[in-house]
Amino acid sequence: MTTESGITESRSRPVFGFILLGGALTGARVREVNLINELVRRGYRCHVWWAHERDRDAGIHDSVAQRWLFHHLRFAGVAQRFLGERWGRPVDDWLGRVISRLGGERLRRCVRRWRPKIITWGLVALIREICRGVPQDRRLIQRLAREMDRSVATHVLPMLEVLAPFVRAACQQMPRPALWAVTFQGYEVYGYAARQAGLEKSFLDVLRHTTDASPLPPITVSRWYAARVERETGILADRFAVIPPGIPLPHRMTEGRAQHVVREALGITDFATPIVSLVGRQDSEKGIDLLLYAARHLIDRGVNLQLAIVGANAFGLSYQQTCRQIADHLGLDVIWENQVSDEVRNALMQVSACLVCPSIHGEPFGIVAIEAMALGTPVVIPDVGGIRETVEHDDQSAGLIFACHDSGDLCDQIRRLLREPGLRSELAANAQALVPLYSSSVLAERTLLALAVIPVAVESAIPKRG
Repeated sequence: MTTESGITESRSRPVFGFILLGGALTGARVREVNLINELVRRGYRCHVWWAHERDRDAGIHDSVAQRWLFHHLRFAGVAQRFLGERWGRPVDDWLGRVISRLGGERLRRCVRRWRPKIITWGLVALIREICRGVPQDRRLIQRLAREMDRSVATHVLPMLEVLAPFVRAACQQMPRPALWAVTFQGYEVYGYAARQAGLEKSFLDVLRHTTDASPLPPITVSRWYAARVERETGILADRFAVIPPGIPLPHRMTEGRAQHVVREALGITDFATPIVSLVGRQDSEKGIDLLLYAARHLIDRGVNLQLAIVGANAFGLSYQQTCRQIADHLGLDVIWENQVSDEVRNALMQVSACLVCPSIHGEPFGIVAIEAMALGTPVVIPDVGGIRETVEHDDQSAGLIFACHDSGDLCDQIRRLLREPGLRSELAANAQALVPLYSSSVLAERTLLALAVIPVAVESAIPKRG
């Protein structure tokens, strides 16, 4: 039986589809996985389609059906040079999936570290496909439409704006089209790839047209980022539903346990000397060199500290190696580590005097700042980007703000935290009021409200952000 809205009774309870981008671990993917798991916890059915890579260790609930949408070799492979696009693309796609299955995460890490140009090659190929028009890949779009229809998906949320054109094209072929929205949380990375390929104007045109065609309001993660999207694409900021990321809030360990974990994983044995940490991707936009200069200033001013920098990289080793060379030239004894477990990350943040996020490019948001605040650790963040919205609420702040790109001001703010124990305690206490705003539960409620799945009256029960 079909209702007036065109949705059958079997679809009376929403079923959610997600298009996720696999490969390097990013804040955007963490946000989506947290949302999926929270929706499952609430009794909603969810389905996932993976683009580029399929991450089998992403932490998605076992009940969620997962499929592969396409491997990036589909658009950048070699078989189509000999077999033509019609037959070559499926062969390239199949070959990419086989390589990915056999190589697994270890192969992906090696590619990201030693052959980052392959990542750029895949991004540019995807941009070219989007600008050319994804409906031209009829086999892919028809398959996605069939699978979305069979899954009885009522709402489809692509993780990134670059995946939305595929959803739009598939919905146009479904007998009962799903509702879908465009989520903006990282388009500037693809915009950079589009500029390199001379396709920036075409790429932005596609984003605008796709957003205009969406039956649901576009979504983004911060007010600052909505303003940036308007400034750079022309999509009005007041059209956006602003839904900050949410996380399963980590629990504090005993101090002894946290120190043991850090000692075993990172070799830190001195917990009397303050630890200043940076946790996150070691890529150029993260501003690690800025922190290194600030640390040198601090030591020259007689401030004793330990510097720990932990995280993987997504775009090769060159920046990471450069930062290590800078540290050597500055005479800094830095504790460096690549990707670590969640337990080690949480333990390091807990034993740190502060967590620094010195990003230089205007972060859409800042999940790691929320994680640190949840563990009682103050944060130091730049005055540019949506990350600032994570630490300020009403008249309270859970961190200190420094002038972006200014290592001297960053030095001053870290020095304040290290020299004023009362300030650290005040910021940690303020964090307790802010952290509940960013739970996975609140993320799900805001998303359901934006998608008109729950009534507007429920909005009064959702914690507000200042």
